[in-house]
Amino acid sequence: MIVTENRAAFIAATLAESALRQLAAAGDARAAAALAAWQRPTEPPSASKGNGARDRLIRDMWRQHFAGSTPDQAARSIDRSASAYQANGWLRDRDRSTPPARLDGTAERFVFLALKTGRPFPGYARLRQILAC
Repeated sequence: MIVTENRAAFIAATLAESALRQLAAAGDARAAAALAAWQRPTEPPSASKGNGARDRLIRDMWRQHFAGSTPDQAARSIDRSASAYQANGWLRDRDRSTPPARLDGTAERFVFLALKTGRPFPGYARLRQILAC
C-alpha cells in the first residue's frame, strides 16, 4: 500500500511501483530486489534502535526527575530542560563521549545521553507520546 502526502506523490509512487513490477517480471534482479525492499513493512519511528534507546532514556529521566508529574506535565518540563541544554550546554559538550561531571544528578545528563544516540531530541508532542507508553 502506498501512503503519500498528496496526489502528485501518489501518482509518481504508483507509476514507479508499476515500472518495478514490470521489470521484475521480466527477470531484472535489481528491480525485483528494489520492489521487495519497497514492499517490506517499515518499523514505526519509536521501534528503531536509535529511537528506542533515546525513548528509554527519556522515560528514565521522567522516573528519576519528574516522578510526581503526569505525562503531560513531564513532557513540558523535559521539553524546557532539553531546549535550554541544547541551546547552551550541548554546544560545548557534544564532542565528549561521556557526560561531564557537572551534569551528574541532573535531568540534562539524560538529555546529553539521549542526544548521543544520534537521534534528534523530540519536541513536546512526541515527548507526550513517548511518556504515555
